[in-house]
Amino acid sequence: MGPDLTKLDWKTVSARDEARRARVQQILDAGGAKVGLDYFHAAMVSQHGMEVANYQRSHALAVKAAELDPTLKQARWLAAASKDRELMHLGKPQLYGTQFRVVEGKWELHAVDPSITDEERAKWNVPPLEEARKKVETMNARPK
Repeated sequence: MGPDLTKLDWKTVSARDEARRARVQQILDAGGAKVGLDYFHAAMVSQHGMEVANYQRSHALAVKAAELDPTLKQARWLAAASKDRELMHLGKPQLYGTQFRVVEGKWELHAVDPSITDEERAKWNVPPLEEARKKVETMNARPK
């Protein structure tokens, strides 16, 4: 089980994350990313931003990582998750079912575009939608 997210000092965490994103951008601008894993790690740092532009950047970097290294399954998943996070923050349904949120004290799966199939999810290393729905039940069953 991870840290209790309700007890974190989010101001400190956000400032540290912003500094990390700035440093990653410097590395990218200097041509420091060479292989898929470099782009994947850069995408992960961007994914944890607070603005839509961060998620868009994360998606582009994760797609690049997957193109450079097709065996990098986590890059495909991150490309899907960053696209879902972007859509969620724009108030639109997500495509793949990777994003959850708390509403009135309970976890829920953010709305999902019904036209996306589990076969499409599999291409992006995302489990079937039914697994995401079961995950919500598990998350809500945890002691508070």
